[in-house]
Amino acid sequence: MKKILISMLLICLLGCAACAPQNGTDTPTEPAGSATVTPTETPTEEPELALPDWSYDFIKPDGFSYDYDKLAHQYVPFWYQNVIYNECCCFIKDGDSITAKLKFKPTRIVSVRDWSLKKEYVEGVDYTFDPETLTFTWLEGSSIPYFTKNFLAGKNEDGSQIPAFNGYDKEPWTTLGYTSWGNAIYAIGPELYEKQMHVTYEYDNTQFEGAKQEFVGDKLPGTMEKLLSGEKLKVVFFGDSIPVGCDASSMYNREPKQGDIAKIFQKALKEIYGSSITLRNTAVGGTTTQWAKENVQSEVIKHKPDLVVLMTGGNDGDNTANSQQNIHDAVKQIKAELPNCEIILMDTFVGNKDAGMATKIKPILKGMHDSIAAAEEGVVSVGIFDLHTYMIEGKNYIDFSGNGINHPNDYMIRIYVQQLLSAVVDFEALAAK
Repeated sequence: MKKILISMLLICLLGCAACAPQNGTDTPTEPAGSATVTPTETPTEEPELALPDWSYDFIKPDGFSYDYDKLAHQYVPFWYQNVIYNECCCFIKDGDSITAKLKFKPTRIVSVRDWSLKKEYVEGVDYTFDPETLTFTWLEGSSIPYFTKNFLAGKNEDGSQIPAFNGYDKEPWTTLGYTSWGNAIYAIGPELYEKQMHVTYEYDNTQFEGAKQEFVGDKLPGTMEKLLSGEKLKVVFFGDSIPVGCDASSMYNREPKQGDIAKIFQKALKEIYGSSITLRNTAVGGTTTQWAKENVQSEVIKHKPDLVVLMTGGNDGDNTANSQQNIHDAVKQIKAELPNCEIILMDTFVGNKDAGMATKIKPILKGMHDSIAAAEEGVVSVGIFDLHTYMIEGKNYIDFSGNGINHPNDYMIRIYVQQLLSAVVDFEALAAK
């Protein structure tokens, strides 16, 4: 019965999509001699998509113990839960104080752990916490490592500047493993990641006021048909270093070995819908929208995907004149050769302004995507810049970064996935169910 219901709903959805204007330009015309008919009944509402047969304990019972074994803890949006898992908080020494900040006011702190998630720190021994200011304070003798303000600013402890980055085969990278980039530290080794601790806590999710992604499955009918019917879905991720997965812990085979955005997305869809999800990641670090336009044939179209997640633009910097046209050209090429392929356009998170990464392109990228999605059938826009802007208020940039300047750490990668996945999973309805 459930399969019949799903099929009927999807047939209706697909039929509606097939009648819509293509590329925002063609308007359907009436057959010659047809007469305009004035409706006499109130139109019925569009049928809602059926929910997958999947469940998750969105609201954990009071006093639950730390448990991070389930993949779902990584990908279920925290704004639908009463728990935030492993929020990254970094202790920073400023003068005589060493402190770290949470984003939301906890009703109970469940666990405070190190970078590997294996070592647990102890309140009263390693730290104290002030729930009014959301501030952790480092205690004398604590085993929690910390940053200094000088180091995060790319300086030695005497205030002198650490030499600027000039190549991975040159000093200071070859000897120190880190360097300065503008007025920030650029590092991917233990000097950075071993100083990132993680806090799991219960909280009231009505505190959340961020730009959460709404479910847009009705605009991706082909994708939803395959997911709900259990058919194989072929997904291609395309873009720059962020979809590549640069600075995810799994990239360096270090604890906790968390996957990148594409891999968690793939596993989450398989777990939620029970479908076979094939993933091809053709993203290349350091690339621009121009590169995406020029390489979409070889890196996307030839693989004949059902769904493309395009994440590019962050490297365009201030040269934004052709960015929107480049992205739109890439989309048009895909749609011209693969008309049934659907596309998610996702912008990028905030760069470290102290490193000179506050480029013009990032704040306007979602607006570009919104415009393209409005003009193209089967294309949607998903935002992360506005959400990260909200999340970083009251916290430190290093709480979200895997390299100090322009790559997400494991925590920010999970926020990426939660936002992206929300486009094709109706978490709000599932939580209500």
